Order: sequence, then C-alpha cells, then structure tokens
Amino acid sequence: MDLFDSIKGRTSIRRFKQAPVPDEDIRKILDAGRLAPSANNTQPWSFLVIKDKETLKKMAAAVREMVDRMIPHAEEEKHAQRLAAYKGTYYTFFENAPVVIAVFMEGYDAGTNKLLGRMGYSAEDIMRLRPNPGETDVCVMWCSVEGEKDGHPARVDYWLWDQADTITGISSMGRVTGFSAAIAAWMLGKGMFPQIGVVAPEDCFDGPRYHTYVNELAKHDINILEEVTPVEPSGEALRQRLAR
Repeated sequence: MDLFDSIKGRTSIRRFKQAPVPDEDIRKILDAGRLAPSANNTQPWSFLVIKDKETLKKMAAAVREMVDRMIPHAEEEKHAQRLAAYKGTYYTFFENAPVVIAVFMEGYDAGTNKLLGRMGYSAEDIMRLRPNPGETDVCVMWCSVEGEKDGHPARVDYWLWDQADTITGISSMGRVTGFSAAIAAWMLGKGMFPQIGVVAPEDCFDGPRYHTYVNELAKHDINILEEVTPVEPSGEALRQRLAR
C-alpha cells in the first residue's frame, strides 16, 4: 500500500474483536515506535504491553475516577456533560481491547540546559529562557566602534531593541530584516547610491544616506539609538593628530 493512501485511509477503532494479537505483530508495532525520530536520538520512551484483563479494568477505573474529580470544576454545564458522557466510552474504550501498549516518556533534558546549569543559571532562569505560549520574539543589537566622531576620538555604541507586531502577526526578525531590505531597495531605486558593483554596506550608508536609512526605519517603529562616548586617543592616534 502506498504510504499516503495509508495515511489518508486510516480510521480510529474503538470496538475490538477478542481474538489474541500475535506477538509478532506486537513486535512490529513496537519496532515502528522505537524507530520514530527523537532529539539527538535519545529515544526517551519505553513501552509496556498489557494483555491482562484485570489490569485493563483497573486502568479504566482510574480514568473514570479522575474524570469524576474533574467534572465539578468544569467551566460550563455543557463541558461537564461531555466529560460525564465520555468517561464511559471515549476515555475508556481501551478496556475492551485484546492488548494495550502503554507509552512511558522520560523528561528530555536538553544539552543546552546542562551547559547553562554549569554556567551558573538556576533552573528557574533556564525556564525563563524558554519560549512560552503567547510569547513573541525580539531582536536585540549592540554594535560598538571606536574612531573619530565630528573630529574627536570617540566610541559610538549603536543599540536596537525591537518586538514582534502582535496585530499583524509579523515577527520581530521579519520586521527588522524585511523593512531593512525594503528601505535599502527603495533607496537604490531612488538612485541614492552612486557606487556601482558589489560594495560593502559601510561604504554606502554614510552621511545623509545613513540618516535617511535610520529615519525610514523609525517610521516603522524600528529605532536605533546612537550613544557617543569621548575616549582618550591611543598613542598612535595621538601621534597622528599631533603630526597634522
């Protein structure tokens, strides 16, 4: 059978014959599960084959007990009714199966978590670094250069912090890279770059062109802060200044 035909034709079975399932078929099913992809091939699962009817009844009884405890906490009456209806069928249909494969999952501890722990981060700090549902991305940039600013030795720090647009659904990475490229293309179309051929960005966005570029970004709420700090000139720079 073709793989895609098999995927499209699959159905959920909730009523079973009581004929025993051959051990050979069970091994094939387990082998398929074992070969499923996992991060770094950790395979953090184990399988338990359950054929004992008494054990299956106890499992189903435990599920019904938990559902009974959940029903009083349902937000709506309709939800409570659905829970009550499902506890005897949908949630426990496995009780009548000839065999059940229970899957146990180990918690996956990423290698980066261990590394962050050795760096001194607490478990709480590591969890805070993980993305949570509803959170969006941010783009952060810091670039520091030293040279001359307005004829005086200085260190110039450029800072950028941008957040995703939750209204349009555009990520911060999409905003920062997309608008930057679009503005550069617009400036190129306007003939603002006299250079021809492959030219480094720092040789294009200088003087008025740099300010045009930054101002256009600001129109889209992408702001670059420029912070200038005077510095003492190095020995070589000082000699060059005195030689002028």
